[in-house]
Amino acid sequence: MLAHFPQGIARDAELAMSAAQAAFPKWSAMRWQDRVALVRRAAAKIEERLYELAVVTTLNVGKNRLESLGDIQEAADLLRAACDAMEKNNGYVVKMGSEPLPGHTVHNLSVMKPYGAWLIISPFNFPSFPDLRAGGCGAGGG
Repeated sequence: MLAHFPQGIARDAELAMSAAQAAFPKWSAMRWQDRVALVRRAAAKIEERLYELAVVTTLNVGKNRLESLGDIQEAADLLRAACDAMEKNNGYVVKMGSEPLPGHTVHNLSVMKPYGAWLIISPFNFPSFPDLRAGGCGAGGG
């Protein structure tokens, strides 16, 4: 027996959403560069604890050693990929293509900004931080 874990109920989800919504004003007020730095630190912490977290994953869901190591490393890599995209796109300010119709010129700019928190229910076969991957350092609050 590894441990006894409580089963989440609707109230747990409500509390998580309340906490995320309370943190959102500070998160959304941060410069995107500061969000990137924070998420990069989280990725580094995950990577520092790679072997420990992989053991927990193995014990929790029965994955083999290599699969567990890969899952945890992937979590850190996906966080960094979101940071890389933010830096590449100057905080996700992206000039979009023009209207393809002849004689029409349209200039659109996509500016992704934090817009709120959301709740993610993780499938059991992706135990390593999918909620962080979804939120990343960009538009999400998750």
